Amino acid sequence: PLNITRMCVISHIDTGTVAARKFVVGFKPLYVRVYNETDRISEEWFEGMADAEGLIRVANGTGTLITSDGITPAADGFTLGLNTTVYITSKQYSILVLG
Repeated sequence: PLNITRMCVISHIDTGTVAARKFVVGFKPLYVRVYNETDRISEEWFEGMADAEGLIRVANGTGTLITSDGITPAADGFTLGLNTTVYITSKQYSILVLG
């Protein structure tokens, strides 16, 4: 959208037990993209999607809409749900948040 005024880029390595994780960025997201750099898998959430939804794209390009354990926006950030296709322990993640 033309009214995007905030952006946050996060680099994250999960080294513990994978669980849903809240990221605080200081604004409500309009768009979130989580990219698993290790396995080349991404999850995206767009404003207008339901809570816990996400569009998963795997390395071969196949896309799937998930309706649980996805991304849930909040007034100050978002929660990355426990979708084990994308969110796997000991992986490197890049996250882009626009708001």
